[in-house]
Order: sequence, then structure tokens, then C-alpha cells
Amino acid sequence: MNKEAPHNNLFLTTLSDPYTIIGGIGLKPGSDIQAHTGEVGYWLAEPYQGKGLMKEALQGFVEWTFLHRQGDGSAPADGKPPETRKTRLFAGVFAENTASMRILEQCGFVKEGVQKGQIVTRYGEITDLHLYGLTVQDWEVWRKRR
Repeated sequence: MNKEAPHNNLFLTTLSDPYTIIGGIGLKPGSDIQAHTGEVGYWLAEPYQGKGLMKEALQGFVEWTFLHRQGDGSAPADGKPPETRKTRLFAGVFAENTASMRILEQCGFVKEGVQKGQIVTRYGEITDLHLYGLTVQDWEVWRKRR
């Protein structure tokens, strides 16, 4: 996924062992009239869960996305479409994944709705998808309150 720019997917490691991948976090950019948005996704290996690592990673990733990952709108030299500054992030969470919902809420995301029966799990079960969103304006307010 990261063979060509923009590089939207990052590996997570620990400071004590930077060569072992313990998780990942990434952004799936919107397109056309939704180019200013991005879907956030992440995962963390089970031995590292429950230690606040994903919350820390998501907070940093959101800041990087909103403040530092900006396109200027001009056409790049390689002829590819220009990157658009993201002003809204969103994430979908399986109904059973309450830990992920808590992480999103701790990072300023707000629950926007539930899509009933939207997901078929890898075990063939149908479940709901909980939708969370965060605009850059709401994030700036959240960040000041922290």
C-alpha cells in the first residue's frame, strides 16, 4: 500500500524494540467531492492491547493528518492528482469492539450513527457498524480542552 505516495499507512513499534511491528494505523483518502475526508483504520497485536498504546498512536496520527499532511492543491511533477488537506476523519467499528469505540472517543471522535446489519464478520455473523467522525474544527476545540 505504501509503494507510491502518498504514504498513508504506518507500522507501529515500541521504543524498546523498533524492529518488531506491533500494529498499524492508516488513512484511506476520500475521493472526488469527499477528497477532504479520510477513513482511519488501525490494529494492535493482542499482547500490546489495553496499555494505552493505540490511544497514543491515534492521537499522534490525527495531529499529523490535520496539521502536517497538507497538499497545496498544485499539480505534482509526476502528473498524479494533488493531495488534498484532510478536514474530516471517520472510522467504522464493529458493534462488539467496545475498546476501539472508547479509543476513538478518547481521541475526540464522536459517534455519528449505527448501520444495522452492515458487516459480515470473518465467522459469517452479521453485526452492526458504529460510525465515528471528527472534523478539524472539533479536534482543535478538543485539543485545547485536553
